[in-house]
Amino acid sequence: MKKTTKKGNTAMKVGAGLAAAAAAAAAGYYFYGSKSAKKHRKAVEKWAKDIDPADLKRAVNELKTNWEMVRRETGRTVRKSVAKAKSTAKRV
Repeated sequence: MKKTTKKGNTAMKVGAGLAAAAAAAAAGYYFYGSKSAKKHRKAVEKWAKDIDPADLKRAVNELKTNWEMVRRETGRTVRKSVAKAKSTAKRV
């Protein structure tokens, strides 16, 4: 397996954060913004009745953990980028 540099790893995490944000925006539009949103919500309600509550709870907890990691890493990356930009601007 190829070793990832810290810079490449950070870029990957930022990309994952942006992808997660885009997916959340798309889901929000699908369930609340589109003309067929009410129909979409009803379809999911029917589907959700077939899910085992323990499986749903496990999935929600995993999603929460992953989201917190992405949010934390994205915040660190943004702070580091801002600090680097400021230090570069001072040198110019």
